[in-house]
Amino acid sequence: MILKAYRAWGPAAVHQLEGMFAFALWDADHRRLWLCRDRMGIKPLYYYRSPKGGLFFSSEVRSLLALGEPWIERQIDRSALSSYFAQGSVWGSQTLVAGIRSLEPGTYSFVRQDGTMESPTPYWKLPTADHREIPSDRNTCVQNIRELLQNSLEQHLVSDVPVGLFLSGGIDSSALAILASKVQRGLDAITLGFEQTDLDESRLAKELGKKLGMHHHFIRRTEKDLLDDFPTFLEKLDQPSIDGFNTFLVSKAAREAGLKVVLSGLGADELFGGYPTFWQVPLALRLRKISNLFGPARVALAFLARQVPSMHADKMASVFVRRSHIVDLQLLRREIFVREQHLSFPQQAPTLCYTSGVDDSLVESLRGSVQGFAPETQISLIELQTYLRYVLLRDCDNFSMANSLELRVPFLSRSLLEYMIGVPGKWKRPADYPKPLLVDAVGDLPKAIYLRKKQGFHLPWAAWLRGPLRNLLLSYLEDQELWRGLGINTELPRKVWQQFESDSTSRGHASRVLALSCLASFVKTHRLSAT
Repeated sequence: MILKAYRAWGPAAVHQLEGMFAFALWDADHRRLWLCRDRMGIKPLYYYRSPKGGLFFSSEVRSLLALGEPWIERQIDRSALSSYFAQGSVWGSQTLVAGIRSLEPGTYSFVRQDGTMESPTPYWKLPTADHREIPSDRNTCVQNIRELLQNSLEQHLVSDVPVGLFLSGGIDSSALAILASKVQRGLDAITLGFEQTDLDESRLAKELGKKLGMHHHFIRRTEKDLLDDFPTFLEKLDQPSIDGFNTFLVSKAAREAGLKVVLSGLGADELFGGYPTFWQVPLALRLRKISNLFGPARVALAFLARQVPSMHADKMASVFVRRSHIVDLQLLRREIFVREQHLSFPQQAPTLCYTSGVDDSLVESLRGSVQGFAPETQISLIELQTYLRYVLLRDCDNFSMANSLELRVPFLSRSLLEYMIGVPGKWKRPADYPKPLLVDAVGDLPKAIYLRKKQGFHLPWAAWLRGPLRNLLLSYLEDQELWRGLGINTELPRKVWQQFESDSTSRGHASRVLALSCLASFVKTHRLSAT
């Protein structure tokens, strides 16, 4: 299909493609290679220009590292390292390995026969405030969302093997299950259950699956099962990330159940306002603007806040000194290590945003993309272009493919994305229940699902780090040779562990321990060194 489209339209063929894709096509007539990636970056495409000559490309960083010497230099990209410390994953076109870069979503590029690569050409972007379609009224909006979701599911259920879906018992997966069952009865559903009752959401999933006549695979995991899987998770990391273990677990469960293709509810939180960031960040922005009235006293407020030894206090302190722009405060909300802790890190590259550690061009692009929108849509745009793109989608592709599973994301269809950007922000605000547009569009979502408190998929990291994972992760944190080799103050891992042990109330300190451990594991596994 792609070959025929390229023969007919040349590079403009990309506008005829829908869904997820990343491919390389050799144009024999023009002696050039066409590299192309889907609009949202659901599928990855990495490339590397070797100092020994030639350009290599792959869907994985690990396969490029497998080129070995002398083709590839196993060195850390310092600016990518700063991005990782800031957000728990590398954002932008960089990777943790110097020289290996990612083709950005919604772009394509040509590589000439001599290995010269042209600058990527954007072929799609999310709508701007001046180029959006605003629905006439809310009822019409709800009806349009229902139709767009139904159309997306009809397309995503096309397959030459049975298609299943993740069914957790939350709003997003339940909405997909209900709408998908209207297209195709008897779908497979996979639900991962846990011994720990505070993690388990299986009851509601079971009830809904039975009501819809789904072929339900319920897989229960003990704590020992989860911990036995953790070393394999570290081994399969294609880039270090603190947010991928849950995806690894559910993908493994789906494959064990015999599924080859699954639907995921990824993207619904970003489009329909499901994250706490949708109210927390606008609130922080108002607080930041009010603090401007106090002038120099803002610095004193920040200093006082930092005297409290908690991650929340660190971030509250940073609110008073960060730029009063919604993008900057959104980046702060998701940061793992705030700017004031970067003094323990390698010297920051001049191309990075001074406060966030993320590539400055990315930050500027985000600021431009949100102009003219309501706060709710601004948060949606930032989440879609950062956390979703550089964490969730990357992890989902990494760990679904590691388990020989194809993962599809119906909420990220182009038509639904473009439509939701035009929806007035006030319609996304929770009233009597969360994600009102999605709940109303589905229509027959059980109240027990959408009226309960959002639970999410939070694993008991703090308990694990103090218990069965303690020795493994401490071995990473205490490896002073490794941290010195990365140009990192060896006091940092020790302080992070001390803060974690002294503050049992903050899940954030566990995130910092996990971030350092995943990084150390990746560096040791692939024998990377600092540039």
